[in-house]
Amino acid sequence: MTHTPGSAQTASPTGKPPRKIWLYLPFILFALICAAYTGYWFFVKGKLDDGVNDFIAQQRAAGAELTYSEKHLGGFPFRFALTVDDLTFANPEAGFDWQAEKLQINMQPWNFFHAIFRSSGRNELALASGQDYTAILGKKSALSLNWDSESIREAGLSLDTADIVGAFGDVGLKNFKASYVDAGTGITGKRILIDWDGVTLADSMIAGTDAEILGTELQASRLRLQGEGFGVFGEAEERKLEIAQLLFNWGPLKLGSKGKFDVTDQGHLDGTLNIRLDDAETLGELLKENGLLNSETALLYGPLSLASKDDGFFPLPLRNGHVTMLGQELAPIPPIAPPLTAAPPSPAE
Repeated sequence: MTHTPGSAQTASPTGKPPRKIWLYLPFILFALICAAYTGYWFFVKGKLDDGVNDFIAQQRAAGAELTYSEKHLGGFPFRFALTVDDLTFANPEAGFDWQAEKLQINMQPWNFFHAIFRSSGRNELALASGQDYTAILGKKSALSLNWDSESIREAGLSLDTADIVGAFGDVGLKNFKASYVDAGTGITGKRILIDWDGVTLADSMIAGTDAEILGTELQASRLRLQGEGFGVFGEAEERKLEIAQLLFNWGPLKLGSKGKFDVTDQGHLDGTLNIRLDDAETLGELLKENGLLNSETALLYGPLSLASKDDGFFPLPLRNGHVTMLGQELAPIPPIAPPLTAAPPSPAE
């Protein structure tokens, strides 16, 4: 009998060729997953559409004015994006009137506790107090919020550019960022982080004041703040605040600071603020030229400039609601937290 080489490999033990369904199975599963996800996305979109319409109806029924020229919910497949054009939202109870060229809210289909808000272009805000503000925000400006069933957990504001006009004057921001985040794993409290590349002030804001010698441009600065037990920092057994880093640059004023504080029962800071001046000589010469280095300012500038040499810091104690030096109270400091309510006295026996 003649044997054909390789014939044993071309047939299965049953004499039938191998099924090709196993070759197509991954593609079939992928198609089924895509179809299921598409169905889920459009189902949730319908629910969100209903929720937005219900919110608008509720606000209008409560007396608010809420109008727009166009509303659209899209973003398939990786997000939900609600876009509202020419928005007007006036709430008499809250006492504000907001108008925006375009509002966009973005949310991921797998996370309904996080949203990104964008309102680039012109925004106008009128308050019941009579204060009116206009802000023109850059295209990359955004507000990010994370929350749970009880409160906002984290927030982040990013303004690539912002021109803000109010009764106080005009303010321009460049690459301004502010964040509100957890202090860290296993650490109580919250952190506030603020950075900017530049801030421009209107001449009218500092005209006629001592700050006029510093100019209208604030250069790159940053703040790293951590706290617990009061206000936005959350509840805790103790009330504390830490300035982990402050770098503030305003013309010739280049200020650095850090410090750890307890917050007293009256809401005052209790601790030592460490401050330093970079290039203190330039600031000193400017103060002299403008007649601002008098006996009072020299009392602080002299020791501060000496202590700042070789990257040193000048310690400034904060006690009993005052800045103190050599045991003397120099200036009052307002409380940063509400006073603790004293426990009621126990009934007499």
